[in-house]
Amino acid sequence: MLIAFFYFASFSKNSWNNTLYLDEIIWQYISKIRNVEITPEIIIVTRLADSWFLFIVVTAVTAYLVLKLKKYIVAIWFCLSIIFGALLLNYFLKNYYDRPRPFEINQIENLAHASGYSFPSGHSMGSIITYLLITYLLTKKINNNFWRYLVYIMAIFLCLLIAFTRVYLGVHYPTDVMAGFSIGLYWALGCIILYRFIINKGENN
Repeated sequence: MLIAFFYFASFSKNSWNNTLYLDEIIWQYISKIRNVEITPEIIIVTRLADSWFLFIVVTAVTAYLVLKLKKYIVAIWFCLSIIFGALLLNYFLKNYYDRPRPFEINQIENLAHASGYSFPSGHSMGSIITYLLITYLLTKKINNNFWRYLVYIMAIFLCLLIAFTRVYLGVHYPTDVMAGFSIGLYWALGCIILYRFIINKGENN
């Protein structure tokens, strides 16, 4: 995942002023399927990774961990994983790479509002971190491998769908969402490893 992220980020900052070849190829296909009839549904899907929506989800999960399950350490782990990954790390990366939005320099029509820098995609990064960590917590009590894998597949599919909506709406380049998904998945897996070998082991002792 890190190799994938740094591959997309390896282009010099000067190249941000021009659409990258990979972005051009993918955009040619996406521009052909743009349709006013499906755009409202696309916007609904992309809202599932808006910062305000993720805040509600994270708050609800944290409240359940604290008030219902009394798992205070797990709640702290969950909140810090989201804050340092989906929020602070994304903010740092965006300001470091400072890539303009596609509709700002390449005359691509944006179908939704977006502000700030483009690389990496905050929606792609935030969704994979948040929903993958929630999925991990939900599936810990599922003993059947089929259902466990099915839940993971559904969560990852949702995150990929959200990533697609950002390109469809013209607010991100394809490489933005690929990089966001890659670094977000890397962060989420790292947080899960931390949980399994430190927090979970402490709970079992």
